[in-house]
Amino acid sequence: LFGIERFIYDNAKFVTVIAPHMAQQLHKKGIPMQKVKVIPNFVDVEDLHPLPKDNAFSRQYNIHDKFVVSYAGNMGPGQDLETFIEAAAMLEAYRNIHFMMMGDGMLREALSQKVAKLGLSNFLLLPYQPYSLVPQIYAASDLCLVPQKPGIANVAVPSKVYRIMACERPVLAATVPASDLANLINESKCGIVVNAGDPKTLAAAVLAASRTPDELCLMGRAGRTHVIENYSRQAISLQYHALI
Repeated sequence: LFGIERFIYDNAKFVTVIAPHMAQQLHKKGIPMQKVKVIPNFVDVEDLHPLPKDNAFSRQYNIHDKFVVSYAGNMGPGQDLETFIEAAAMLEAYRNIHFMMMGDGMLREALSQKVAKLGLSNFLLLPYQPYSLVPQIYAASDLCLVPQKPGIANVAVPSKVYRIMACERPVLAATVPASDLANLINESKCGIVVNAGDPKTLAAAVLAASRTPDELCLMGRAGRTHVIENYSRQAISLQYHALI
């Protein structure tokens, strides 16, 4: 497989990657930097847009009047969702703070058992939801988790971060400080970055954020502005057009 990879790289005019650290990884494999172009993933900013927190989804699950921290997506080893659950347990005494996790994956059953074992009254675990509900789901969330285990932080940028930004919601990134994800959050001022794998730090960040709603609102607006300018379908298509 490495031989096939190298053959493709050697015979390509250019190789595109979606984040700077990925370009560095290819350079370590001997691919000239002038051959590698960073072009991020795009997000549909028309389809994904801001909605009121009080909507049909938040009413259905009775979270319209709570401070909601959500995670939506794959439930696998790379997400470190055990930390998310442990942070929820630490904040169970704060009745206005609610945690929500939805999706599927190889660890879903284990995570479900962990939630049940802890008997968390502030935790909502849901299956995958229809894509059409994504704007409502993020609108129902006051803070949206994007987690990364340290081992994958320099080889991936979760595409969900762009969807969250498009929906004008602040991001809570649990990652390593110098990752592409952390750099994106800090550059756009669209959220909060905490160290991955530390439930105490995650819980403290959630509690502090719940007390500063005006700041979270500004982060959400900054995120949508940044994603429209840099990660919209049109902006990314123009980069590919210029390259080709």
